[in-house]
Amino acid sequence: MLKIAKENTDYLICGVLTDEAANRLRGVTITNFKERWEVIKEIKCVDELMSQNSKDPTENLKNLHKKHPNDKIILFHGDDWREMPGAEYVKSIGGEVVTPTYYKRLSLEKTHFNIKYNKKKSKSLVGTKAQTLFNLKRKLKKSKIEDLVKFQVDTWKKKPEYILETINRKLGFGTIVVRSSTISEDSYEESKAGYFDSVLNVSANSKKEMTDAINKVISSYDGKPKNEVLIQKQTENILICGVIFTRELETDSPYYIINYDDSGSTDSITSGREDKKIKIYRKIKSEDGCPETWYRLIEAIKEIESLISDIPLDIEFAITKYGIVIFQVRPLAANKITTGLDNEVFHELDELKIEEGNAYSDMSFWNPSEIIGTLPNRLDYSLYEYIITDNHWDTALVSMGYHDVRPAKLMVMFGGKPYIDLNYTFNALLPAELPEKIREKLVKSYFDILFKNPELHDKVEFEIIHNCYNYTFDDTLAKLTNAFTEKELKIIKENVKQLTNKIFRDSEKWFSKAQDGIHQLDKNRKKILMNIDHKSKDSIITGIKKLLDSTIDYGTINFSRLARMAFIGNSILKSMVIKKMITREFYDEYLKSISVVRIGGHLRPGTYDITSPRYDQNPEIDFDHKEKKQKMTLKIPDVLKDEDDFIRESIEGRELVKYEFTKNLSDAIELIAELGELIGFSREDMAQLEINEIFMVESRSARHIKEILRLIIDHRKKEKTIHEKLSLPPLVFSDLDFKIVPTYVSKPNFITQKQIEGELLVLDMKEKQDLRGKVVAIENADPGYDWIFNKKIKGLITCYGGVASHMAIRCAEFGIPAAIGCGIELYKQIKNGVNIILDCKNAKIILDGIRVT
Repeated sequence: MLKIAKENTDYLICGVLTDEAANRLRGVTITNFKERWEVIKEIKCVDELMSQNSKDPTENLKNLHKKHPNDKIILFHGDDWREMPGAEYVKSIGGEVVTPTYYKRLSLEKTHFNIKYNKKKSKSLVGTKAQTLFNLKRKLKKSKIEDLVKFQVDTWKKKPEYILETINRKLGFGTIVVRSSTISEDSYEESKAGYFDSVLNVSANSKKEMTDAINKVISSYDGKPKNEVLIQKQTENILICGVIFTRELETDSPYYIINYDDSGSTDSITSGREDKKIKIYRKIKSEDGCPETWYRLIEAIKEIESLISDIPLDIEFAITKYGIVIFQVRPLAANKITTGLDNEVFHELDELKIEEGNAYSDMSFWNPSEIIGTLPNRLDYSLYEYIITDNHWDTALVSMGYHDVRPAKLMVMFGGKPYIDLNYTFNALLPAELPEKIREKLVKSYFDILFKNPELHDKVEFEIIHNCYNYTFDDTLAKLTNAFTEKELKIIKENVKQLTNKIFRDSEKWFSKAQDGIHQLDKNRKKILMNIDHKSKDSIITGIKKLLDSTIDYGTINFSRLARMAFIGNSILKSMVIKKMITREFYDEYLKSISVVRIGGHLRPGTYDITSPRYDQNPEIDFDHKEKKQKMTLKIPDVLKDEDDFIRESIEGRELVKYEFTKNLSDAIELIAELGELIGFSREDMAQLEINEIFMVESRSARHIKEILRLIIDHRKKEKTIHEKLSLPPLVFSDLDFKIVPTYVSKPNFITQKQIEGELLVLDMKEKQDLRGKVVAIENADPGYDWIFNKKIKGLITCYGGVASHMAIRCAEFGIPAAIGCGIELYKQIKNGVNIILDCKNAKIILDGIRVT
């Protein structure tokens, strides 16, 4: 059809439906918007693409006519539509409508998916929407289906009065819903969810209202006389309504996915106006602590599943004052169930336990999701733990005057996902001199604040913990008034102020130690590498250990101190903006004037990932930064002069130490790969081992150790396939959070005050991509992605990352608009988009014409 269109026009523009529009038109689709866009973009006869938010192209046509008022517009579409959306407008402006013959072999009625289901048990119950509800109505005990009347289109045309009387007789007088129920809707082969019209709030007292509503629904059909119309009493006293999927669609994981609205509206979910979401694992029991509302719903859904088995279902429901009402049951057309790992997933979830009274976050403090990802290889995790989160971070803070929580294993793993222990975090960021009772009281209040505001879990240092003094400190302290006495508040303020002043006084000492550490790191690294016998596994292991221990002694501890100082500096700057001591524009220019440009071949996308090639091993990455950043001169206002040197040196020093200690880390990782090759393991194999397991290879026979490591590697690979099926929350307050997973909508950290619009590109290290002029999306704000700043990108979006993360600092330095740390739910939406507007000043992201923040 596109070829025919091109042959009859000078310039061919193809409209591509967004996912929302495609799902309304076709139900659950196999491809997403980005994939459809990329495929059509490669078709030679297509000159331009436009995203389309509905099946009606009129808005796009109007925009085209406005841009090209003197050109004739010809609208092409297959002849399978009785009424062509947009045709009326095109004709009104002197255009033309052409309908090439539709390719019948691609009709949805003739396209079938390979679906596994129990024919005897299930298929007899599934028909049109009305037939399915009618068949289930008498069988359901744990939910109900409202009384209904169904009839075919040809019957309505012959006997409208008889049908109206039947509606009155069976449903009584009151409010009814007139719903579509066509042959092609909600079958095993296809869905067409939202494709046809339905009309709510129709008065059964008015024959005219009913007639108009029925005719409106029928007019949206495809002309087949056997299509049905479904009439039901309208459900009242709704508390919650929504849609439940009986399995996770993307991963086929054993969870119930509930999208719901508790405002009382009956169509907000299906119309896309609400996005509250919760995941519940399929073996949830009442004794697990599942809230009664959700447990009753799950039990009702399980009853339906027992009747329509072996295929995932999409069920619309309402929870009323009197029970559960089912509006619709449709098989998910393009999916089948693979339950092979379900029992392993259930066992894993049942085993997950946390320390009572504590909470864990994947993005607080040392932000593991940002640095090593949400499901890291075991080597990545163990390296991060070995050089940073296993006590060394706190050794640095204690030397500055913070509370000592050692021994403190800051990072823990649940189901393959790394989390930060928030009890250690809250305690470790308070002054050492603070009285114990006040500190304990403060920590308890921090847990209370976070429980009420879970979206702050990636901003606890800025928004919750009183860890340094700044110009808004009194304002944040005032929020504790109800829980603390005036005397206690005064003690907190004095201690935090003294600690901050001490850090300022000691700053030159810490800067000097960091410089000395950099020299010692370089000296040690050269010596260690020079003395390695690359044919000896023991010599290689000794070299690995020495490199990592040197990283801790001269890199990690210095880096931790400078990172804390950089945080304090940024906190002071932000408080100055809030107090209007400096403008937001000056803040942006100030950060831009701080130079930390530094790119080296030892870096890799995924700093701790042995499977990710270093810059100097990857021909796709140009790491030689030839265009050195010009040092900006900026007039510093008097209010900032006392803090200026401290802020600049701490930010620049932090990035410099990080750059230097990652050289040691990178060389150690390459030695681990070399060791694997010597023993007979690939990089992918070595990625499954913990660093201490690698150390144990020393002084053991290669043959014996290979057998042991192979068992560990194979076990870890199998374990990872199970972990990939888990849907774990970003924040955990109790064991129940592993089984009932709420959705937290993160607030992105917007960098600069700029607004840009451009094409979105999701970075894929396995493909050659042109990043120039694109708004680039990456999952982690990891330093190893630093090379993208050589590619003249237009903007940046990350799933994970804090306001003081590496990528946030780099974007501020280059003046690149960015949304850092969007969170998993928002990032999922964004990465499937094509055109994006990033409005940092107003904290807005508009994706393909739809605002997502």
